[in-house]
Amino acid sequence: MNMATQEAVCFMAQLIRDFHLELVNEDVPEKWGRWDVDPKKREGRYSNALTLGLRGTVDFKVHRVK
Repeated sequence: MNMATQEAVCFMAQLIRDFHLELVNEDVPEKWGRWDVDPKKREGRYSNALTLGLRGTVDFKVHRVK
């Protein structure tokens, strides 16, 4: 594991520990490469790269865990 990957894992672990992330706008057609009413037929949203693949496609409401 290189330093950048280790830093990203630590950052994500801290986020998960301190915040609850609520996924919103999941059904917006513009965020999908191929939109279909049936969620199983939707394509083109996610990729293997975590940050760049999800950039501009996933929206969260962030709630601090008490």
